[in-house]
Amino acid sequence: MIYTIARYEDMGGDQFLVGFNLGDDNGNSAYVESVLQKSDISGKTQEEICQLAYDNVKTTINNIKSDFESRQESVLGKVFVPTEN
Repeated sequence: MIYTIARYEDMGGDQFLVGFNLGDDNGNSAYVESVLQKSDISGKTQEEICQLAYDNVKTTINNIKSDFESRQESVLGKVFVPTEN
């Protein structure tokens, strides 16, 4: 699974948002967001904030992973080598 930070922004008030694009080697993709309280991220590095965001949505991400794994692998974009009879 590849995680790409898609959003990292102050939402106003006491909320901060981190969004992740998720993708796998079969071309499956998804997007998840995690809303954090600014009081929980005060004094933390960007890496620590992203880890907190990930931890908040880990159950959702695991469900997405399971969904990806249950899908049959796509043949689109793969090289096909026919056998000769």
